[in-house]
Amino acid sequence: INQVSGKVHVDTIIPLARSYDDINWSNAAGEIPAVMLPNGWDCFKSGDDDYCTTYLPPLENENEVYVLTSYEHTLPSRDVVSRFLSQATFGVTSEELDDPRWVGGEGEADSDHLPAAFASWVDDQMDTTITPMTSHRKFYRSRANAPVPGSFQMGGVMDPCTSPSRWRAVSLGAKEWAGKQLEPIFNTTWYKVKVLGQLRSLVDESNMGAKN
Repeated sequence: INQVSGKVHVDTIIPLARSYDDINWSNAAGEIPAVMLPNGWDCFKSGDDDYCTTYLPPLENENEVYVLTSYEHTLPSRDVVSRFLSQATFGVTSEELDDPRWVGGEGEADSDHLPAAFASWVDDQMDTTITPMTSHRKFYRSRANAPVPGSFQMGGVMDPCTSPSRWRAVSLGAKEWAGKQLEPIFNTTWYKVKVLGQLRSLVDESNMGAKN
């Protein structure tokens, strides 16, 4: 359902609502649908009808009309698999995309076999004899916080230029900055920024914005 407006151009279309894959109608994204359909989309069925009826607000401009449009869209089988794996894993690999299970049998329509293939893949993921358990925590920590030799406080600080350190774009809030301590680094123009005695960032004296 679209609102065709003559205010900008005769062919200007502003989407108001949509339905796809047999899902109920809902507002399209944007400010105009939210204003014109503040209570969302209501469509009422009568008896055993295969269609529903809705009431749209009157249009203010005589050059505006409502238009019902439909589109057909399909994806190649490999793209459908890639989208599924993007949703079900922490990242798609070429090896996973080349799994023979995604290839349908002779004579099958493209992608018709994929629902069963997806179910098979999920079953294999749940079977530890096929797919051994892995630790997301171990994977994350090995890349986000490198080991520190010796007995130190957990989460030892690494220099921002040291691989594979991870520094955030913002290291201090306004209240923390007010309570900071600056400690000069010998023979440099840099200062260590500490909060409650803990190193939080590095600051150059010529630029007091966080250098991290």
